[in-house]
Amino acid sequence: MNLSLKNWIGLGILFIGLVAYLLSLISQEIMISVIAMIVSLLAWMIYHSQVEKSKNYKLLGYVLAVSGIILSITVFFYFGVEQVAFPIGAVQFHIEGITKSLIVLFISVLPALIFHYFSPMETVTTNFSQPIDTKPITNETPYNTDEWEEISEEELEHVEFEEI
Repeated sequence: MNLSLKNWIGLGILFIGLVAYLLSLISQEIMISVIAMIVSLLAWMIYHSQVEKSKNYKLLGYVLAVSGIILSITVFFYFGVEQVAFPIGAVQFHIEGITKSLIVLFISVLPALIFHYFSPMETVTTNFSQPIDTKPITNETPYNTDEWEEISEEELEHVEFEEI
């Protein structure tokens, strides 16, 4: 399959999930919108794991982070802000809703941070057909033993040595 077609199909899965998420938000069904987001993310991850030979964990972290940011903004506006009648146009903030949105934001940004800062390689290729390069184990010492002499019992008792 063509590389650009693979990318377009993956982006299409995410775009369809975003459209389903936004349509369910417009109809004020937050639980259905969360289900739509989770199903689209799972479908994208399954598609991406089956099609791509190299696993790009940074991309996975960024997609999860962006989805979590969108979800935390939704949680903030649904549960953290309330419009009050008097004075006209005033809003009231709820600490419980703000806390929930910040928790969702924190949890969703963690994968992106972990994959960005602690991943030494950008992609990991899983190819099990190549043999593993193994070196035989030898009993050679890494230092020259001719230059060392054994310590006597008297020297051992009188001289303090530091442990290595």
